[in-house]
Parts: sequence; structure tokens; C-alpha cells
Amino acid sequence: MNGATNMMVEQNILEQQVARALQQADAIGDCLIAALLSQCLELIHSREPARD
Repeated sequence: MNGATNMMVEQNILEQQVARALQQADAIGDCLIAALLSQCLELIHSREPARD
């Protein structure tokens, strides 16, 4: 795997972990943590390279 591919895999794993944590925060009603994790997901998505 080259560096760019490895970085994309790591970013995908991070996104999945943040999404799971967001679901857990929503499930227990922790609005502050859910809001912060939601912002993290938005940041991750905004940093994704354009895919054709």
C-alpha cells in the first residue's frame, strides 16, 4: 500500500470510529459529546479529496 492509500484507509477507520461514538452519544443522550462528534465528522468529510 502506498502512503496516500494508507492515509485514506486510516481516515476511513477514523470516520467509522467517530460515527460509532456519535451513535453511542446519541443513544445515551449526551448532546454535548454528540454535537462535538458531529462537528468532527463534518470536518473529516470536508477534508476528503474529491472522488470522481
